Order: sequence, then C-alpha cells, then structure tokens
Amino acid sequence: FYVAEGDNKFEAFDLFYERTHVTHAYRYYLVVDDDIEFAAGDISRLFSLAARYACFLAQPSLRWGTNANHDVTLWNPLCRIRRTSFIEVMTPCFSRAAVEELRATFRLARSTWGIDYAWASLLRGQGRIAVIDAVRVAHTKPVDMGDGPFYRKLLAEGIDAQQEYGEIKRRFPAFGALRTQPSGHVLTGGFWL
Repeated sequence: FYVAEGDNKFEAFDLFYERTHVTHAYRYYLVVDDDIEFAAGDISRLFSLAARYACFLAQPSLRWGTNANHDVTLWNPLCRIRRTSFIEVMTPCFSRAAVEELRATFRLARSTWGIDYAWASLLRGQGRIAVIDAVRVAHTKPVDMGDGPFYRKLLAEGIDAQQEYGEIKRRFPAFGALRTQPSGHVLTGGFWL
C-alpha cells in the first residue's frame, strides 16, 4: 500500500491505518524516515524479534557513529532487546495494540517533534517501550532545520518545530530521563535481566 497524502509520515500512516486496519490485520507496523539505512533482512528480523518478545512500542538501535539524537537509542552490544523510557519518531515499530492506543498522538505536531515525548509520557513506568539492539540502523543525515526541505516547507507554512515540541511538553507530564530501564532486557546470550 502507498499513501501520498498527509503533511508528514504520521498523518500518512494514520490514513493508511484507517483504510487498511480491517482488511489487513498486521501485527506490527514500521514507520521509517527516508534517511534510515537497514542492512538486508533487518526489517524482517526487527518484526520477528518484536513479535517474539511481545514488544509494544520499539525501534531498532542506532549504529555507533551515526547521526544520533538521543544516546538511549544507540546500540548496546550487551542486549538483544532493551527496555527504555523512550524511543524516537525516526523509526518506531508499533504493535497493533500500540497503534490503537497511541493513534491520537499522530497528529499532535505537523513537524512530528515531541510526538515521541507524548508516547514516553503516556507509557511512563509500564515497561512497554524497547530498543531492539539486535537490529542496528544508520541515520544517514543530521537534522537540518535550516535548509532541510521538510523544515523549509514547515517554515513557509508558519510552523515552528521547536514551538510544537514545547507545546507537547507542556501538555504531557514529564516521564523522567531518557534512559535504559533497570530490568526487562533480553541479553545477547538470550538471558533475561
């Protein structure tokens, strides 16, 4: 399926989900930025691991040396699955239940900034957010608010990403630090911590 509507990927995904959720009951959905590089087979591995470990909301880890916005999303070689307090909008993998629960957040910000903060706030302390360290991706471009085409479009429409982010932070309670949780991990050898 392909959706060309919407001002950002979450608006497009919301339209996609609305049109297909009855006829195509997918277990997981991956909403990826256009500057994410997966190795061959890694998307299938991501879905398999998410299903095997019943991930609610997850993302692949970011390779070391790539353009990372939050340290908590960087690859941890000790883990296969790592419970965290946060994943970012760059490459979220939603279970069907997560889409249903978090769908109202998809249109909070045209820039998408802060939507991930809303997820972290809504899921705070529940152990339902994970980074899948067994799958590593590269974020090939840094955020370019000055000259990136998406941000130029937003500015032309009078939308300030930082202002949208601030509004979401005011609306949703703080969830604490962006961190790895103390437990709930699957270690590289398959052991649980």
